[in-house]
Amino acid sequence: MGFPARRRDRPSESQASPRAEWYDRNPITKTIGYYATNVAPHSATVRATYTVPTGKKAFLDLISLVLERVTVATTVGLCTIVVRYNEGTGNWLILNARFQDNAVRASKWNNQGESGVLQASDCVDIFTSDNSTGGEMLYSACVKITEFDA
Repeated sequence: MGFPARRRDRPSESQASPRAEWYDRNPITKTIGYYATNVAPHSATVRATYTVPTGKKAFLDLISLVLERVTVATTVGLCTIVVRYNEGTGNWLILNARFQDNAVRASKWNNQGESGVLQASDCVDIFTSDNSTGGEMLYSACVKITEFDA
């Protein structure tokens, strides 16, 4: 007893595809990150940057962000840690963690997986800011990237 005609007419799943999947095109794992404690208040400051090289694409696998109050501020302000995407026409927010809490060890975290594909010359950066007066913060950010042939 054979397969129905429609089953036999399908191409075999073992046939080679004309182009390998992205994860089979010389993948390299990259990370960008920033970790600092006892950081004084500051305006928006870029802490780390990644640019996709020519002839490559990159997949954003994982982003992890943490903010924590280390010492009390005189006047509390908004504290942020942000991962942004820039593809040439402007910056786009991918993920952020922010809070306005003055309790020591108060924290905020945010995680995200599988955030998309970047083209050659696209950039991802991490930046922080603290609008408080006095006090100190802990910042932690990690972005895992898989770079592969375009």
